Amino acid sequence: MSAMEMVARTGRRDTDRLDELRAERDRFVALAFCAADMLLETGQPPAALAEYEASLQTAPGRFNSLAGAVRAAEAAGDKARAREAYARPEVLCARSDGARPELAALRASRKPGS
Repeated sequence: MSAMEMVARTGRRDTDRLDELRAERDRFVALAFCAADMLLETGQPPAALAEYEASLQTAPGRFNSLAGAVRAAEAAGDKARAREAYARPEVLCARSDGARPELAALRASRKPGS
């Protein structure tokens, strides 16, 4: 379920749900990722980037968090952090035997010179 589906289902846009997700973050890495998605989808990229980075402390190789950190840094206009974040999923997937659509989307979103 996407973050926006969760908000639509619960009818809540307040920070209570986000606080609940953060409280469970240490037990469930997926909740930190979901909290980050929610922040990004509601127009809060700096906070989303912080949540993605927090989830990466627990699960450093989680592709979705790595890709989310790239999207959040780009949306926040932080080019230096976006470049740094972009390198991580590239390294993670360098030796993979398949193509990740999400990685292709990240590559397509990269602007020349960024």
